[in-house]
Amino acid sequence: MFKRFRLSMAVNSLTDMSNGEFEREDFLKGCTGAFEEIMETFTGNSTEGLEYVMEARVLEAFQHCLDEYSCEQPSAPRSLTRIQPLILMHMTQPSLLARGRKHGIVCSYESGAVKEADIVAINFHETKDGRNRVSVDVQFVNEQRITLRDETGRAVGPVGEWVVRPSVWRFSTTLPELRWMLSDMP
Repeated sequence: MFKRFRLSMAVNSLTDMSNGEFEREDFLKGCTGAFEEIMETFTGNSTEGLEYVMEARVLEAFQHCLDEYSCEQPSAPRSLTRIQPLILMHMTQPSLLARGRKHGIVCSYESGAVKEADIVAINFHETKDGRNRVSVDVQFVNEQRITLRDETGRAVGPVGEWVVRPSVWRFSTTLPELRWMLSDMP
């Protein structure tokens, strides 16, 4: 209950700091649209146009996953939509992914439409140049599945089962403007 109260207070503060422009429902609708657009672009084996919705280091991580872990054959399915585990594995266990890649095995991640989206955290901080910055963590819930594939795109073993999973993405902006960018996947 206290957490919900603190989150409500943070939403009110964000509304005040954005000169009344922040609307929770509109924000969540926009974030859901961004999530689905990013996933659609990414499953098309591209990051083109995503520089307008992602900070540079996040875009680089997405591109790295495409370069390193997607199927290389043009006819192979491009379904790496749940890249958060790949990014985290790349940061914490790069040798594990490299061993699978060395043997021609790639992970295929598929993601269904967002069923739920909600704000789970809001953080305010001041930038080095004295501007107010806000980060909002949004939890998306959707169906996802993981399948191991060879480089031609054929499944190696059973095709994964669809599982409902949450994903938390962080969107940030400098106030009072509200130009939100995907800034992290905590």
